[in-house]
Amino acid sequence: ARAGPGARGLRPPGWAAERASPSPRAAGSRSLAEGGPRRLRGAGPRTLRRALGSFRSDLLVHSRCFQDPAQAFEGPPPSPPPGAPRLLVLVAVEEPFDWDSIPAAGTAVSMELGRLPELQAELQSRGHRPCYALDYLAVEANGELFGEWARAGGALIGAHLHPWVNPPFGRDESGQSFGANLPPDLEASKLANLFGLIRARTGVAPLLYQAGRYGVGLQTLAQLESHGIELDASLSPGFDYAHLGGPDFRRFDSRPRWYRGGRVLSVPVTGGYLGALSGLGPHLHRSVEAGLARRARLPALLDRAGLYGRLRLSPEGNSERDLRRLTESLLARGERLFTLYLHSSSLVAGATGYARDAAGVEALLARTLAYADWFQRALGGQPADHLALLEHFRSAHRAALGS
Repeated sequence: ARAGPGARGLRPPGWAAERASPSPRAAGSRSLAEGGPRRLRGAGPRTLRRALGSFRSDLLVHSRCFQDPAQAFEGPPPSPPPGAPRLLVLVAVEEPFDWDSIPAAGTAVSMELGRLPELQAELQSRGHRPCYALDYLAVEANGELFGEWARAGGALIGAHLHPWVNPPFGRDESGQSFGANLPPDLEASKLANLFGLIRARTGVAPLLYQAGRYGVGLQTLAQLESHGIELDASLSPGFDYAHLGGPDFRRFDSRPRWYRGGRVLSVPVTGGYLGALSGLGPHLHRSVEAGLARRARLPALLDRAGLYGRLRLSPEGNSERDLRRLTESLLARGERLFTLYLHSSSLVAGATGYARDAAGVEALLARTLAYADWFQRALGGQPADHLALLEHFRSAHRAALGS
């Protein structure tokens, strides 16, 4: 679970569909994606390997999700707020689903919050103001409740796009769960519907956006700018979904940065590499975590030896010790701002592999709160919220432009 969805049998939604078929644009390439089997009938192993390599290359070339920091940013990262390290809390509020397949559009899905209200109360009592990134079904089912929390000052509201449950539905989105790979007009329509529903049901405009499955790209940013959304939490440093036609965040870090144009601030989900070889993480990632190496448990062996590890700052699939290790490692590298991240469905017994029963939910909730307590007690850290953070960086950005 250190590798997030996809590790230890927990595969991301749409894994099967996207492994079997490329993105809509990749499907038009002259490789195995179009006419390949007929052209390669009787070909030898070397030819087949070359063709398969071409097919994988097509997936990467045609993905519009971010693959490299140079695509996304210009200029150095701005300075974080001075003083103690700060902890943000971000919760993706979404329906439970089967990690192995995307539900068909319009499928009826139960929308439970489980112990999320309890988490909200506990975090608020500790001085936190969580941000809830709501997907379409979450807003339909519980938008009024989140609006109450936000208007009372105890929470912030964001938007979370799951293309497979968010209308409108187009014929050219089959198997594509990364929003930035949708046709631009279709992604734009889905986002407009999501943002509008959030305003109508919560009474609050979304402050932040997080792409489902972290599928963000330049076309997404253009839509955020047009709707006046200045915060994006779609980056997941150290994680790579390029083999599915999605983003590649191996070379990204967790520091906030202004996207190109300076109108949308990226505040990534905290994650990254650990161990003596952490500096080589982006280069080791694919070889260490490829099929054969993973089956041989090489990542676990290297992690135990203190050489290489990879984590997201989430209680889902990670121990409290893991979260502390990641935090201390990033602090030693100068990072001062951290985002603790989880999904609402992990607080519903049996909804995900991260909490298979009530005891699993209890343990996950306890890890979340224990880490938040440790962050304040051991590190002298302070709770932060996305709105105050945006105001800090916005002020600093304007001052820098004025100078």
